[in-house]
Amino acid sequence: MFDFVFEKASGCSGRTALVMLPGAGMRSSEFLEHGFVDAMRRRNLQVDAVMVGASSADYVSVDFGQRLKRQLLHFLNGYSLIWLAGISLGAFGVLRLLQEGMEKVGGMLLLSPFISTRGTVARVVREGGLDCWSPHAGEHLNDDTALLCWLKHHPQAFSRELYLGWGTDDRYSLAGELLAARLPENRVFRIPGDHDWPTWNSLWQEMLDAAPFPAGEKIL
Repeated sequence: MFDFVFEKASGCSGRTALVMLPGAGMRSSEFLEHGFVDAMRRRNLQVDAVMVGASSADYVSVDFGQRLKRQLLHFLNGYSLIWLAGISLGAFGVLRLLQEGMEKVGGMLLLSPFISTRGTVARVVREGGLDCWSPHAGEHLNDDTALLCWLKHHPQAFSRELYLGWGTDDRYSLAGELLAARLPENRVFRIPGDHDWPTWNSLWQEMLDAAPFPAGEKIL
């Protein structure tokens, strides 16, 4: 079972939820501690925040997407729209949910996404990106390449409201560029920074301003 930390928006909430997946070694409460939910409240977004407690082992387990999807749909029964957000390995988890056919997904916010090992990502980039990459036989079953194979063959995943951001010194910046090749430039955010909370916080502010979340009057 996954643990959820739930923060309800003031006003007319209960229709849109933002599910937030932390990175490796992070606690779900760190989204609160680092001001991610406060940033939503300052904008008076009519979005309820659901922060998920998930471990690195959870994210790479074969049935991760199936288990979390089932629990989320039960917990969020009655919501008309669900957004997904993830940092690093949490972004991997978001894409695993999408791969599993998560319902009612309105969009995604991915920060410093981990999508495979850096060596594998570099190989895909060298071969010309997802469209040109030719996976080896059986790679769709390989833990290191299964998600990349799915993304290659499901370009419709990028037709959703997907917002992507990373710091230019981030160790996973090449993964960001790989995904960005399939997105319009106005949904891609690159800023000076590393794989750290100050960078993610700055990116988060920009993404919240860009994404079409329901909002009331902004609180200054």
